[in-house]
Amino acid sequence: SLDILVVASGMNKVAPINDMEPKTFTDVMDANVTQTWLLARAASAQMKVQGHGGKIVLVSSARGLLGHPAGYTAYCASKAAVDGMTKALGCELGPTGITVNAIAPTVFRSPLTSWMFEDNEKANAVRAGFLARVPKGRLGEPEDLAGPLLFLASRASDFYTGHILYADGGYTYWTDFLFQGMFAATAATIISGAVAERIKINSFMAIAFLYVAIVYPIVGSWQWGGGFFSTFISED
Repeated sequence: SLDILVVASGMNKVAPINDMEPKTFTDVMDANVTQTWLLARAASAQMKVQGHGGKIVLVSSARGLLGHPAGYTAYCASKAAVDGMTKALGCELGPTGITVNAIAPTVFRSPLTSWMFEDNEKANAVRAGFLARVPKGRLGEPEDLAGPLLFLASRASDFYTGHILYADGGYTYWTDFLFQGMFAATAATIISGAVAERIKINSFMAIAFLYVAIVYPIVGSWQWGGGFFSTFISED
């Protein structure tokens, strides 16, 4: 019988969009998306025949959520597609007892990333820039994937489907933090007009007041404070 499917194969080819051949793009999409879809299709058909559910775990990436300036159009697009597939299959297969989830790691030690773990000028510079945005302060090791994978492949995750589990040391928290700040700033701007009209004060003063009351506490509550702006704009 087939109870668990883990799709951990993949491909990454990097080049600026105007330098990337169309075939390179389709090769990455085929390896990361089409082959994943075909494996999930075959496994889910068998699991349905067996009639006692099953576990499908796909491997996505933090790059399915975040962009990258160094020619990652194919890879980012493919992993975003895996995220969408995970959510769609989670909905579609939910009534059958088959759960579909994905693990989305950031940089983990592997043959493809081994250079980032080396002790040389380039590796040290790139690693330092990247780790400035990782709250855990280190790169991922293979054993860091064992816990999430065990959870998603076990009965412990029976009520958990269509989710992307980020094994990233907090790296993707950046997007949530930025969204919170933008939301608070937008809310302050919208509300300021009504406040100014209500209490008859200058709109600029209302915006300043609401910034101090709403935006600053959110930004200031982050444990690393003002480091946000300097580290957010640095490259991987």
